[in-house]
Amino acid sequence: INYRTFGQISDNRQFWGYEDFSVAGETLLLVSSGYTFPLKRSIDKRIGPFFLDSFYASIFYEAGNIWNHGEFKNLQNNSILLHDIGAEIRMKAFIFSDYNQWNGIVRAAHGFQDNTDHGFSNDDWPVRFYIGLGTSF
Repeated sequence: INYRTFGQISDNRQFWGYEDFSVAGETLLLVSSGYTFPLKRSIDKRIGPFFLDSFYASIFYEAGNIWNHGEFKNLQNNSILLHDIGAEIRMKAFIFSDYNQWNGIVRAAHGFQDNTDHGFSNDDWPVRFYIGLGTSF
């Protein structure tokens, strides 16, 4: 069986501290831990079509890697385990009514092996930032 026909995991939704498509393979090992806590609840503020409900903050840590079948080490980044940490702020809001949830996030993450020694590009920003806005599924 050629396992490559099933595609690869490569969009880095698990490894926020690393640039997109820098970690690729068919097998994923991930250990993740996080803590979410409220910053402000029951804001109850209407701004145009938006009804702002609450703000939350999270901190997280991840360890793992993605590699190809039959290998235990990712040959692309020459590492067994990648580590990253991060924090995010989440906004919980509603649009037009009380049942159309509209959320927003701002996330920052740092990958500890994000350097040329591990096969990644050498950029000047060791912290990656993400912004998201939309509905929940």
